Amino acid sequence: KQPSLDQKERAYARALFTKKTSPSCGACHTLEDAESGGQVGPNLDELRPTAARVYSAIKNGVGAMPAYEGKLSESEIKQLSKYIETVTRSE
Repeated sequence: KQPSLDQKERAYARALFTKKTSPSCGACHTLEDAESGGQVGPNLDELRPTAARVYSAIKNGVGAMPAYEGKLSESEIKQLSKYIETVTRSE
């Protein structure tokens, strides 16, 4: 089943992606929906990761990406994960 977000959830998660963390997700990752063009990490539009994969990467870190557990709440990590999966897989 295709994940979905309502308008409020999408706006909240987009703000998390673009502003909440330092550096922001968009500083390293390309994600068209968030109007970000980072070139350090994977292009999320091309990778099209599942929410579970995003959740693990955000919480635990992967490669050069640091872990954000403790910097983001559990709820924020889940929202970001769902957002990224939804916007990269909706076509």
